[in-house]
Amino acid sequence: RGAQCLLAERSDAVHVFCYAPRGALVARIAAREALSTSDAEKRVHEVNHQREQYVKRHWGRDWRSHENYHLSVNTEWLGIEGTAELIVATAMRQRAER
Repeated sequence: RGAQCLLAERSDAVHVFCYAPRGALVARIAAREALSTSDAEKRVHEVNHQREQYVKRHWGRDWRSHENYHLSVNTEWLGIEGTAELIVATAMRQRAER
């Protein structure tokens, strides 16, 4: 975590913020980890809070700030595979242009 800050000055890094609406995150976690909806909601909140605090503590930045990323992707809209394909295509294009 925090690669968007740690590697911020690298011209060969592509920083991607993957997000989804809260309901989609809860459903994905509930299914993947066999949790109740309530427990999945708690897990989503916990993980997001930990990520936010880690970046704030170590780099003094807002984890969700768009200035930290080159690309933001809605994983509910594209799906995990579609998101991965988009990220790889973007990285390959950037690499080819260098």
